[in-house]
Amino acid sequence: AEIATKRSGRASNEDILHRPLLIMLNEAARALKEGVVQSAWELDLALIMGTGFPPFRGGLLKWADSLGADTVYADLNRLSDNHGMRFEPAALITQLAEEKSGFYKEYPGL
Repeated sequence: AEIATKRSGRASNEDILHRPLLIMLNEAARALKEGVVQSAWELDLALIMGTGFPPFRGGLLKWADSLGADTVYADLNRLSDNHGMRFEPAALITQLAEEKSGFYKEYPGL
């Protein structure tokens, strides 16, 4: 489900909550692709322990996988069109969307 904005042009609460997560997700995808971190599991654990990401969500990448790479890619593209290139999807997110894959499928870890 695409993150929607209200007809008034104002962002929905869900959109406001997802924007910083999508920026974090872009950086996480870059860290995986560049080998800064070796697995989705390690990255999620670091975000849970280091930033307080909600553990019941399984971590940032697990949350992204639950949305689906195609949804994440579409949302980032929409935000990029509306708010600039800081939301442009990372290469790994583009790849995962094209392959209909996920972070845990490509970089599982344990």
